[in-house]
Amino acid sequence: MSELCPGDRVHLTQLGELRNPRKSSKVGTLLAHKPHKSGTASVVILFDGLKQPCRLHKTYIERIGHAAKGQV
Repeated sequence: MSELCPGDRVHLTQLGELRNPRKSSKVGTLLAHKPHKSGTASVVILFDGLKQPCRLHKTYIERIGHAAKGQV
């Protein structure tokens, strides 16, 4: 998997949707990698239609246009 960069358009993965069922928007823009006490696995995303960004684990998102693992 290629590294995500600020400004990338992303969407929730299947795992992300399961863990965040209340997210009204599934697509957004990656703003930053956020250091956290648990490590650097957190990213800050501004989902489309929302005013406040949120922090999610990076396994919950995937760059738009990036093929999922196991798919050809």
